[in-house]
Amino acid sequence: MNFCITGLPRSRTKWFSEYFTACGYKCLHEAINGCGTIEEYENKVKNVYGNSDSGIPFYPFKGKTVIIERDKVEVEQSLSRYFDNVNVDNLVNMLKPLTGLRIKFEDINERLREIHEYCVGDSFNKTIADRYIKMNISVDMKNYIVPDKTVRLFGELSCQ
Repeated sequence: MNFCITGLPRSRTKWFSEYFTACGYKCLHEAINGCGTIEEYENKVKNVYGNSDSGIPFYPFKGKTVIIERDKVEVEQSLSRYFDNVNVDNLVNMLKPLTGLRIKFEDINERLREIHEYCVGDSFNKTIADRYIKMNISVDMKNYIVPDKTVRLFGELSCQ
């Protein structure tokens, strides 16, 4: 895996996975979902270019990292449509020490070429970018399921 994109939930991580895959660079979304061990996750991502995932701070990545910075209140308001008692303070604190390319959520479209070139080099395709910028791609939160084995893995990782 060459790159990862992370940030608070609802920061277009699903969109980035679809965008990079459309550009010819297979990028998974939340690749750890469905995994019960870090070894299982590492096997899953070893033959892909990237992973776009809000959970990256739980299992740090040593390659190129893009950190999308989105307002915590906006994220909590968005998530509160699906969950009770939403608080992302711990994740905010986990994102702070990450190093990489930091992009404000509202600047993603204007800085997409920079993000693309940082992650995969000089292969930016304006036609694909323009098409994807117009798309709203997100997870169906009503039907989103995290398997028990992944919940346990996150619990183990958060204790380390």
